[in-house]
Amino acid sequence: MTDFYAYWREEQAQPGVNARDTDRRDIAGFYRMKGAKTKPDYPVALWMNAAEKLLLKVGRQKPIEEKTDAFWDFLGSGWFHCIAVEHAEYLKAFETGEWSDGKPARQVEKVVEPPKEPEPAPAPQEVANAPSVRIPGVPVAAGDNGGPPLGQDIAEQVKAENLLLNQLTATPVTDKDTAEKVGECVNRLRALKSRGEKEHEAAKKPWLEGGRVVDNAFNPSIKAATDGIKFGIAKAKVYLDAEQARLEKIAIEEAAAKQAELNRQAKEQAELSGKPVEEVEVRQVQPKQVLAKVGGAAGRSITANQRRHYRAEITNFYALLDALKDEPAIREAVEAIAHRLANTKDAAIPAGMKVVEAQQEAA
Repeated sequence: MTDFYAYWREEQAQPGVNARDTDRRDIAGFYRMKGAKTKPDYPVALWMNAAEKLLLKVGRQKPIEEKTDAFWDFLGSGWFHCIAVEHAEYLKAFETGEWSDGKPARQVEKVVEPPKEPEPAPAPQEVANAPSVRIPGVPVAAGDNGGPPLGQDIAEQVKAENLLLNQLTATPVTDKDTAEKVGECVNRLRALKSRGEKEHEAAKKPWLEGGRVVDNAFNPSIKAATDGIKFGIAKAKVYLDAEQARLEKIAIEEAAAKQAELNRQAKEQAELSGKPVEEVEVRQVQPKQVLAKVGGAAGRSITANQRRHYRAEITNFYALLDALKDEPAIREAVEAIAHRLANTKDAAIPAGMKVVEAQQEAA
């Protein structure tokens, strides 16, 4: 079984032994992200959830899942300033705001954050020799100092009742005593279900209220940014469409010039060899694809079209059919039409085929 904490353990045993520029996934553990002299050194936690998704938590920020922009940004910057620390040292820095050597672990100004939705818990039990860890702000596993996971009490009682129910019904229920016991199990499960629904609603309420606080804080800005993006793209589109047309015209003119030169060379070759010019193979030049864009230096470009699509216009069907006659798909299509004609009563049979009786396979 994969030890997702191997990299962290190696770093603790021999600091700096591993390169930070790595594709390894066993980097779960606890780190100190070194900042400038006047900046805090933030505590960093990396762990695997039950679905083996790598999660990142920097300071008191909300955990970030791997393969997101924020996660890649961290791997390209902050990760190179991280050093491995013991779990206890990470907890001290997170909870007190100060490392053992006295350097701050967070900004001096204390920020009161609204409640956040609980994130997936780390799954050290799935990793061989994984440390018993606690990550502040994230639900803990059973046995950690933070107490049992949410809903564990009800889960254990429901499990016990269902186990008893399975034992009572392992054979058909044919007597009153067993039927009474089954009925008692059902009633206890009903009571647990009702209790679970009430406790679930009560436990979820703070997160819903906190979610509304966060939505009210960020959604107006996100909407304003979205509207600004649409407005800016619409304004830039006038220029982009004109620039796209100009670039396409240049590409077509360049392709035409190249085609004319190839045709001239083919004509010279035909004259020198004494062959008809039609027998000299000439490569058909297609205009190169172009894309007008702006703003690339500052980030993602605004373009006239993200992707251009083309369609074929058939100018000579029979010439095209002759050119494509060796394509497997053409042969399959012709065979399908021929078989249909062979099995159509009174159908006119064209030249190039005949109707024969198919051999029946023995059953």
